[in-house]
Formats: sequence, structure tokens, C-alpha cells
Amino acid sequence: MYVSVDAHTSKILQCNQTLCDVLDLGKNELIDRSIFDVYHPDCHSQVEFAFQTFVATGEVQDAQLQLQRKDGSKLDVSLNVRAVRDEAGNVLYSRSSWRDITDRKRLEAQLQQVNTELEQRVQKRTKELRITNQSLRQSQEQLEFALEASGDGWWDWRILSGDMYWSPLFYQMLGFEDGEMPASYETWERLVHPEDLPWVIDLLKAHLQDRSVSYVFDYRVLAKSGQWKWIAAMGKVVEWDAQGQPLRMAGMHHDISERKQAEAERLQAENIRKELTLLEQILDDVLAGYWDWDIPRHHEYLSPGFKRMLGYQDHELPNTPESRQSLIFSEDLPVMLECLDNHFQSRGETPFYHEGRYRHKDGSTVWIISSGQVIEWNAVGQPLRMIGCHVDLSDRILAEEQSRQYAAQLEASNRELEAFAYSVSHDLRAPLRAIDGFSRALLEDYEDLFNDEANDYFDRIRNNVTRMSQLIDGLLDLSRVSRSQIHYTSVNLSTLAQEVIDQLQAAEPERQVNVQIMPDEAISADATLMRVILTNLLQNAWKFTHHHATAHIEFGLGNHKGELTYFVRDDGAGFDMTYAQKLFGVFQRLHSTHEFPGTGIGLASVQRAVHRHGGTVWAEAAPEQGATFYFTVPSSHSHYRNKDHGPTSSHLVSGG
Repeated sequence: MYVSVDAHTSKILQCNQTLCDVLDLGKNELIDRSIFDVYHPDCHSQVEFAFQTFVATGEVQDAQLQLQRKDGSKLDVSLNVRAVRDEAGNVLYSRSSWRDITDRKRLEAQLQQVNTELEQRVQKRTKELRITNQSLRQSQEQLEFALEASGDGWWDWRILSGDMYWSPLFYQMLGFEDGEMPASYETWERLVHPEDLPWVIDLLKAHLQDRSVSYVFDYRVLAKSGQWKWIAAMGKVVEWDAQGQPLRMAGMHHDISERKQAEAERLQAENIRKELTLLEQILDDVLAGYWDWDIPRHHEYLSPGFKRMLGYQDHELPNTPESRQSLIFSEDLPVMLECLDNHFQSRGETPFYHEGRYRHKDGSTVWIISSGQVIEWNAVGQPLRMIGCHVDLSDRILAEEQSRQYAAQLEASNRELEAFAYSVSHDLRAPLRAIDGFSRALLEDYEDLFNDEANDYFDRIRNNVTRMSQLIDGLLDLSRVSRSQIHYTSVNLSTLAQEVIDQLQAAEPERQVNVQIMPDEAISADATLMRVILTNLLQNAWKFTHHHATAHIEFGLGNHKGELTYFVRDDGAGFDMTYAQKLFGVFQRLHSTHEFPGTGIGLASVQRAVHRHGGTVWAEAAPEQGATFYFTVPSSHSHYRNKDHGPTSSHLVSGG
């Protein structure tokens, strides 16, 4: 039930239909009517106090009052009020709600009645015990014990004969009729819970042997219903023979099942409270912040973690929806409210999820994910309670921005590299072509005027022009390897290696080279870059075995530290491992160009092609014992290798 009241005139400005229905009054009978008129006269002093509290503080919480219906009957309600203020902070009018607490009042009255009846029963029981005390003087030991125990049932055991007496209340507390089963030690043993029986018997024996050992304990006994009753037992030996042996023992039983149940429930509640506290800490630590919105009461709990995320102490930020919304950037707030409305309208089917900017206490921007769910609805589908969490996205947003900047810088670097490559390809080749052309023209036109030394100089000029052209080609190839886009596809490495060997054989048909290539090895990789890798490695193997009459070259697959590893092995010139770190540098060579021609760029291209696949490349060698170059392609790219390779293919490449 909702109502709005003018703070100055105490007149009702607005109310909802629920209030009208409850009071059996029309809105026209309530609007402009003094708020005091709707309360029962018996509580006008409390109403006056509540109204003054509202005017002075702007709110009233859980004020228990009584409304008066049209027929004069009373309605117990709980009043909650929040003030609406002008820009100067003055109270203008209230937003008030009444909650029907008739049932609660009735339960409180019933509880009071139960307490009164219980007190009367206690008094009656006390009186009965006094009477019993007076009537049992002939059995002093039994009387003293009854006063000590004040139990509901009692028993008396003649130890030597085995005779035992159980009082009617003892039978009754276990659900039996008086005398329904024989009262005996054996019957008692059958009724004791199997888990309790051993230690209870041990305690009984100890008490029979030593009267200083107390026979007081709680244990479980089987009732007629099949349920286990918790019984508080108290007993003692009350008669001995001349030798001090126990003859008779008496005791009391008291049903404490309800107390044990209450203790279990309290323990369970305490465990739940601890779990909830731990869960709250986890939510606060892991999710950085969470919220719990009581929608009708317009109260939203904001966790300390959420407030710390925005630079506030817990007490600095009120627990209201306005507090949170006031921190959202004005451009992002409509989007958040639209997400919230969609969640409400869909009855929770559309998730509430919003990424937006919040304003930190120091003025900085905090990017936050807000996600939540309505967990309680009323009968007509209106949301009552919603919970959710906040996660700080600022680091991710910053990382994304840095990634965009890095991508832009990388794109700019690639453009510069392309411009450089264009310059190398066009601007540097023109002078080389001029030097080569003019030197050839001089030799052709004035050959007769040059002696052998001059001709040698011209040969050196043209050879170096050719080498410079090769270096330019190598640099351009290295540039393309570094900046080309990778397109993963299935690449048959065996076929690719065979194509390279066929080209080398065609160029030098006179060579005697035994080549072994594993069959049908296919992987997911960039075809162009894999050709760069195999071409350079196989060409090197072919080149560095050139001085041998017969040579052996192998392309295969092994395992290095649990990872599939490809290799190209030869039995050629090899190299000293002391200089292995220079292998993959640009223009780095371990042999002279007179001995083995080359540009010093091939292995640098291999390394970059392998690295672009996320792999590694290295070499092992010894002088004149050959070399093996290894490289890996990470397993994140699926291998399409035939599981049944069969034997490695081997053939002799020779001239005809």
C-alpha cells in the first residue's frame, strides 16, 4: 500500500488502488484528506510522532501503527517513509508504504499466550513436584535424586535379580503403552542406538565399580515409531551390600529431542551464516563488487568491494540505486536502464548485462561489467529483489587500447618496410644494372685495349654486381617472410621436399646424392613459409655436401622433449658449434664465399618463417661430420600426418 503526503499540510497527495481496496474507500475520499484521518484514534500519538520524525529526518522505518477501515475496524501495519526534497534539501512530500502485519501481530499474540500457558504449566509442575517431595519421604535417596533430576520418567533396577521397573512416563516418552514390553536390562540394550551402546555400557560398568564415576549422559533410544529419541539419562547406585557391592540402581530419563533438534538447527544456521559470510568475501574479492536491490523499498546494498573499486569507503556511498546510477557516465546510463527494463519486461529471460563507464572518486574513468538477475517476483510479475555483480574491466580496456595502438604502429612499420623494399627493388637495382651494362660494353668495345689484369678487374666488378643483386633479392625475400600474412592450410611437407630436391637434381645432374624423405607428412601451416624453410635448408644441405663424391641428405621427423620435431640432416662440411649463435643472423656466414657461395640470408629467413608459426629452430654439427637443422611447428595446429607412415623413402639422385 503506497501513499504520498504533503510535508506541510499532512494532506494525502496520491495513493494506490491497493490502499483504497484495503480501507474500502475511493481515491476521491482519500486525496486531500489529512493523513491522520486514516489512522485509528487509538494510535494518534504514535502517528503524530512518526509524522514529526518524517518532517525532521526525512524518513521513518518500520513504525507499527493501526489504520482504520471504513467500517471502523483496525488494520495493523508497518510504516516506511522516504522524503522527496527540493534542491535546497527541504522536505516536500513523502513516499510512504504500509505493509500489513496482521499475521505477525496475531503470531505475537499467540506466542505471548503460549508463553503464559508455559509459565502456568511450569508453576503447576513445580507445585506437583513439591507435593511429590512431601509424599516420598520414606525413600530419601529416591527423593533426593528426583529433586536433582526433575525428569519425566524414572526407572528402578534390582541388579542381582535383574528385576526392573519403568514408570508409565518412561514408556510414554518412547510411544509405548504402560507395560507394553517387558522392563528389563536386555530390553533396554535392544533400544539403545548401536553407535551409543558400547560407550554407554562402559560408563555403566565404571559407575557400578566406582560410585565416584558419574552416570549422566545424553544418548539415543529407539521409539515405537522407529525414530530415535534423544534422552538425557541420570542414574546412581542407591543400595549396596555389606561388601560394598551394588544391589540397586535408580535413575531418571528426560526427552531432549526437541532441544537437540534446536541445537542442530542453530548449528546449521551458524554454518550457513559462516558460509554466507565466506561467500560474501569471495564475491567481494573475486568479482570485485556485488549488489542486492530491494526494489519496493528502494534500497540497494552496495558491497564494500564495489565502493572500493570506485575509490569510496563503505560509509561514503549510500546504499541506494541513485548512488550507483549517479556514478555512471550520462552517455552510458540510458543504455544501462534499457538493459534493466528489457530484463524486467522479459521476466528475467533477457539477461541483464551492461558494460559502461563509471566515474571514480578521483575523477578517473573505470570501465565496469554489471550483470544481474531478478530472483524474486510478486504475483503479478513485478520484480521485488534483484542481485548482481560488478567486475572492473579497466585493465582489459586499457590492454585492448594498447593492442590497437600496437597494431597501428605495426601497420605503419609494415608500410615503411614496404616502401623500403620498393626502394631496394627499384632504386638500388638501377645503379647495379648501369654498372653491369657499362662494364660489359667496355669489354665488348675495347677488349683489344685491355690486358689480362684489366680484364680480371672487370670480371671482379661484374661478379660483385651479381653478388649485390643476390643480396638485394635475399633482403626482399626476408622482408616478405617477415610481413606476409599467414594462411593456414594443409601442407604436404614430403611432397614439398621432393620438389626442392628435384630442382636441385635438375641443376646438377652429375651429383651423386642419396636422399631420404619421410612419406606423406602433412601439417596445418602456411604453404609459402614452409616452402621458404625447406628450400633453404635443403639447398644448404645440397651445397655443403658439394665437395663429397657421394653425399647423404635426410628429411625426417623426431621427438624433442615431448614435441614433434622436423629435421634436415646431411653429412657435409658441418661447422664448429662454438659459432652456432651466428647461424641465423642476417649476413652471418661460417664459411667463405669462395668455398661455399651464398648471401648469409637464407637461415635468417628460415628462422623468421619458423618463428611466425610459433616454433623454434636450432642446429647441431661438427666440422666435416655434417649438420642437422631442427625446427618445430606447435601442436596447436593439427597434424594431418598419416598414422601409418610405412618406411622412409630413399633414393639415389645421380647424373645420367
